[in-house]
Amino acid sequence: VWKFIRPEDEESVFLSDFPQVNTAHLNEALEQKWEGLKKIRDEVNRALELKRKEKFIGNSLEARVSLSCNDKLFSLLEEYLDFLPTLFIVSQVELHRSGEQKPEIKYTYKSDEIEELSVMVQKADGSKCERCWNYSSSVGTFPEATDICERCYQVLHSD
Repeated sequence: VWKFIRPEDEESVFLSDFPQVNTAHLNEALEQKWEGLKKIRDEVNRALELKRKEKFIGNSLEARVSLSCNDKLFSLLEEYLDFLPTLFIVSQVELHRSGEQKPEIKYTYKSDEIEELSVMVQKADGSKCERCWNYSSSVGTFPEATDICERCYQVLHSD
């Protein structure tokens, strides 16, 4: 197959190099944002692992994560808020600025790596969706599909 697709190249796919990256596609600012998000994800994973060891949660999708952070981190996280549950592999994420902490929230993990980042892991709201396994308050609200969340319902009923 390799010889047919690229007859002028190496004899085997295993002998060829990776293609060179077109520098026009590089975006330094975006790369820095994602490096920051990955570091935050590492800290969230540490907090989740602590709660798993305590047997508070069985897996990360059972969790709702609350993050308290400085204004700079808040701006970064807010930009990707809808994507954060996917990035952290949790059911729900909420953000708070460091100075706006709600008194009822007791942060269970304070990051040593990222200044002014605290993470609290709670049980996720709602029930488990049988399709995506995320926990959501919308599970059970559709009479013809009582075991799925709103997101899955929309996907299944889209044209």
